[in-house]
Amino acid sequence: MSSASRAVMAPDVAPANPGVFACFSNIEREGYWAPPRQFRALSIFGSVTLDLTQAELGAHTDIEIRCFMGNVEVIVPPGVRLECDGDATIGNFEVHRLVPSTQSGDAPTVYIKAGVLFGNIEVTVLDPDAPSFFQKIKARWKLRDTNPE
Repeated sequence: MSSASRAVMAPDVAPANPGVFACFSNIEREGYWAPPRQFRALSIFGSVTLDLTQAELGAHTDIEIRCFMGNVEVIVPPGVRLECDGDATIGNFEVHRLVPSTQSGDAPTVYIKAGVLFGNIEVTVLDPDAPSFFQKIKARWKLRDTNPE
Protein backbone atom coordinates (compact mmCIF):
# COMPACT_ATOMS: atom_id res chain seq x y z
CA MET A 1 0.00 0.00 0.00
CA SER A 2 1.48 3.33 -0.94
CA SER A 3 1.87 6.08 1.61
CA ALA A 4 -0.25 8.46 -0.48
CA SER A 5 -3.29 6.15 -0.47
CA ARG A 6 -3.10 4.76 3.06
CA ALA A 7 -6.41 3.23 4.09
CA VAL A 8 -7.91 3.92 7.49
CA MET A 9 -9.12 0.95 9.52
CA ALA A 10 -12.74 1.03 10.69
CA PRO A 11 -13.04 1.76 14.46
CA ASP A 12 -14.96 -1.45 15.24
CA VAL A 13 -12.21 -3.59 13.66
CA ALA A 14 -9.40 -2.30 15.91
CA PRO A 15 -8.06 -5.04 18.23
CA ALA A 16 -8.26 -4.74 22.01
CA ASN A 17 -4.65 -5.80 22.75
CA PRO A 18 -3.37 -3.13 25.16
CA GLY A 19 0.32 -3.30 24.19
CA VAL A 20 3.69 -4.84 24.94
CA PHE A 21 5.99 -5.21 27.96
CA ALA A 22 9.70 -6.00 27.56
CA CYS A 23 11.70 -6.76 30.71
CA PHE A 24 15.24 -8.01 29.98
CA SER A 25 13.93 -9.02 26.55
CA ASN A 26 13.28 -7.86 22.99
CA ILE A 27 9.89 -7.34 21.34
CA GLU A 28 9.38 -6.41 17.68
CA ARG A 29 6.11 -5.62 15.91
CA GLU A 30 6.58 -5.34 12.17
CA GLY A 31 5.00 -6.33 8.90
CA TYR A 32 1.20 -6.39 8.71
CA TRP A 33 -0.42 -5.78 12.09
CA ALA A 34 -3.26 -3.70 13.47
CA PRO A 35 -2.45 -1.69 16.59
CA PRO A 36 -5.40 -0.84 18.85
CA ARG A 37 -6.61 2.74 19.30
CA GLN A 38 -4.72 2.95 22.61
CA PHE A 39 -1.43 1.07 22.63
CA ARG A 40 1.11 0.97 25.46
CA ALA A 41 4.76 -0.02 25.26
CA LEU A 42 6.79 -0.51 28.43
CA SER A 43 10.49 -1.34 28.35
CA ILE A 44 12.45 -2.09 31.52
CA PHE A 45 16.01 -3.14 30.68
CA GLY A 46 14.58 -4.31 27.36
CA SER A 47 14.08 -3.32 23.74
CA VAL A 48 10.84 -2.62 21.86
CA THR A 49 10.55 -1.93 18.12
CA LEU A 50 7.22 -0.80 16.68
CA ASP A 51 7.29 -0.65 12.88
CA LEU A 52 4.13 1.05 11.62
CA THR A 53 5.14 1.10 7.94
CA GLN A 54 2.81 -1.79 7.04
CA ALA A 55 0.42 -1.50 10.00
CA GLU A 56 -3.29 -1.03 9.41
CA LEU A 57 -3.91 2.14 11.40
CA GLY A 58 -7.21 3.55 12.62
CA ALA A 59 -8.17 7.18 12.16
CA HIS A 60 -6.46 8.01 15.48
CA THR A 61 -3.94 5.87 17.37
CA ASP A 62 -2.52 6.83 20.77
CA ILE A 63 0.80 5.22 21.68
CA GLU A 64 2.01 5.63 25.24
CA ILE A 65 5.66 4.70 25.79
CA ARG A 66 7.48 4.29 29.09
CA CYS A 67 11.13 3.29 29.12
CA PHE A 68 13.46 2.63 32.07
CA MET A 69 17.05 1.70 31.21
CA GLY A 70 15.90 0.29 27.88
CA ASN A 71 15.34 1.20 24.25
CA VAL A 72 12.16 1.88 22.26
CA GLU A 73 12.11 2.59 18.53
CA VAL A 74 9.00 3.60 16.56
CA ILE A 75 9.11 3.71 12.75
CA VAL A 76 6.35 5.74 11.09
CA PRO A 77 5.51 5.85 7.35
CA PRO A 78 5.39 9.28 5.64
CA GLY A 79 1.64 9.12 4.87
CA VAL A 80 0.73 9.35 8.55
CA ARG A 81 0.14 12.50 10.59
CA LEU A 82 2.51 12.33 13.59
CA GLU A 83 2.26 14.25 16.85
CA CYS A 84 4.76 13.63 19.67
CA ASP A 85 5.14 14.70 23.27
CA GLY A 86 7.80 13.30 25.54
CA ASP A 87 10.11 13.77 28.50
CA ALA A 88 13.56 12.37 29.18
CA THR A 89 15.37 12.27 32.50
CA ILE A 90 19.02 11.32 32.12
CA GLY A 91 17.98 9.70 28.87
CA ASN A 92 17.15 10.40 25.25
CA PHE A 93 13.86 11.14 23.45
CA GLU A 94 14.28 12.00 19.76
CA VAL A 95 11.95 12.50 16.81
CA HIS A 96 13.63 12.21 13.38
CA ARG A 97 11.57 13.46 10.47
CA LEU A 98 13.49 12.27 7.42
CA VAL A 99 10.51 13.61 5.46
CA PRO A 100 7.74 15.81 6.84
CA SER A 101 4.75 13.89 8.15
CA THR A 102 1.55 14.62 6.26
CA GLN A 103 -0.79 17.40 7.36
CA SER A 104 -3.76 15.94 5.50
CA GLY A 105 -6.93 15.93 7.58
CA ASP A 106 -8.05 12.51 6.34
CA ALA A 107 -4.70 10.79 7.01
CA PRO A 108 -4.39 8.47 10.03
CA THR A 109 -3.06 10.30 13.10
CA VAL A 110 -0.53 8.75 15.46
CA TYR A 111 -0.07 10.55 18.78
CA ILE A 112 2.94 9.43 20.83
CA LYS A 113 3.28 10.34 24.49
CA ALA A 114 6.58 9.15 25.92
CA GLY A 115 8.62 9.18 29.09
CA VAL A 116 12.14 7.82 29.50
CA LEU A 117 14.46 7.44 32.48
CA PHE A 118 18.06 6.30 31.85
CA GLY A 119 17.05 5.00 28.41
CA ASN A 120 16.40 5.83 24.78
CA ILE A 121 13.25 6.45 22.74
CA GLU A 122 13.50 7.23 19.02
CA VAL A 123 10.62 8.00 16.66
CA THR A 124 11.50 8.11 12.95
CA VAL A 125 9.38 9.15 9.97
CA LEU A 126 10.83 7.20 7.05
CA ASP A 127 11.78 8.63 3.69
CA PRO A 128 10.30 6.27 1.06
CA ASP A 129 12.95 7.38 -1.46
CA ALA A 130 15.94 6.82 0.84
CA PRO A 131 18.43 4.18 -0.32
CA SER A 132 18.38 0.85 1.48
CA PHE A 133 21.28 -0.40 3.58
CA PHE A 134 22.57 -2.54 0.69
CA GLN A 135 22.22 0.32 -1.80
CA LYS A 136 24.37 2.47 0.49
CA ILE A 137 27.05 -0.24 0.71
CA LYS A 138 27.01 -0.74 -3.06
CA ALA A 139 27.39 3.02 -3.65
CA ARG A 140 30.25 3.12 -1.15
CA TRP A 141 32.08 0.29 -2.97
CA LYS A 142 31.63 2.04 -6.32
CA LEU A 143 33.07 5.24 -4.86
CA ARG A 144 36.00 3.26 -3.42
CA ASP A 145 36.74 1.63 -6.82
CA THR A 146 36.88 5.00 -8.57
CA ASN A 147 39.12 6.62 -5.97
CA PRO A 148 42.74 6.70 -7.32
CA GLU A 149 44.31 6.41 -3.85
